[in-house]
Amino acid sequence: MGAGLPKTPEQFHKIPHARLAIIGSSWHSDCVDAMINRAQKELLALEVKPGNISIHKVPGSLELPLAARILFEQDPDLDAILAFGVVLKGITSHDEMVLHGVFEGFMAVTERFGKPVINEVIGVDSIQM
Repeated sequence: MGAGLPKTPEQFHKIPHARLAIIGSSWHSDCVDAMINRAQKELLALEVKPGNISIHKVPGSLELPLAARILFEQDPDLDAILAFGVVLKGITSHDEMVLHGVFEGFMAVTERFGKPVINEVIGVDSIQM
């Protein structure tokens, strides 16, 4: 693979002093909760202190950018936000509008605060675990 990826966990830089927030949507909570749990496990493997990781849930993916903005406003010491959601494709283009709105919202938050919102809101054709 290009650029030496994938890396093993031992090859990543440790980030013990990072302050991170994880936000997730409540729709398709089995999938989103699994994504959040995996992210938390990986962050702990990078030596992020458990007390430096906060987890927040919102009703749906469209609320994630607002939650990101509020978290950065309330806690200027946050280094980054990881956002998780699952948007199920339907017979209309609603899913595309949701995903586009989420992406645009995260870009606005990133530009406003100069800090990353890591977008893990995914569009899927079906829910199978």
